[in-house]
Amino acid sequence: MRIILATVLLSLLAGPAFYADPAAAQTPPADKQGASPGRRAGSMSGRALPKDKLLEIDRVQKEIADVNSMHWAWRIKNTGDITYDKLVVNSANWTAMPETKAMLLGKIKDILDAGTARALTAEEQERFEKGKAKARSILQAGKPDTPAMAARRAKMERVDEINSTVFDIEARYWASRIKNSKDITYEQMEKDSRRWFASPGAKTALLAKVKELLDSGDVIPLDEPEKAKMAEAKVRAREILKQSK
Repeated sequence: MRIILATVLLSLLAGPAFYADPAAAQTPPADKQGASPGRRAGSMSGRALPKDKLLEIDRVQKEIADVNSMHWAWRIKNTGDITYDKLVVNSANWTAMPETKAMLLGKIKDILDAGTARALTAEEQERFEKGKAKARSILQAGKPDTPAMAARRAKMERVDEINSTVFDIEARYWASRIKNSKDITYEQMEKDSRRWFASPGAKTALLAKVKELLDSGDVIPLDEPEKAKMAEAKVRAREILKQSK
């Protein structure tokens, strides 16, 4: 019986408590296709927007231009999923005024030329996510949720609530894999997180906690009770994702 239970726990712990977003699994993430800062904020082409919304979103783009440019410069240098030239081409569809597009592209090029591209800090990532959320809010203002959108949001809130019960365990799980098992890097985890079924705030908080643990060097592997608790959380989250409504 003990052998069977151990096998079950190991199979449950094969992955994180954050799950791949089903919608993302069906369609390549917009930013994997070299999407624009505006599209990353959940918007559409600026040409299709009313002028007042375009100007509001343009103001947001200016507010986060420093972190947005660093985000793109780091991706161009490290992930290989887009080039600067491709980004310039895609800028035709960005939700921003022409001068704002030029400013952002200029900042990205300056960072690349100076060789100072780096990953965002936890604080910068939080500001970046808040800016995107603000742009989404402007874009969606006055638009009622479809039943599918409402159901998806409800599921995400429930999964976030479950993940919060194992937040510290989950952070140590990832930090231990990165530092001790070495089967994944922080950069790869950060990249994979784009496909997790969780709110942007929950993702950002977990990434920041993992980074904090790695920087401190205080990474304690999970004990058996913690593994069991994390496995139980995974089962509960999976059941929510299986529900049709």
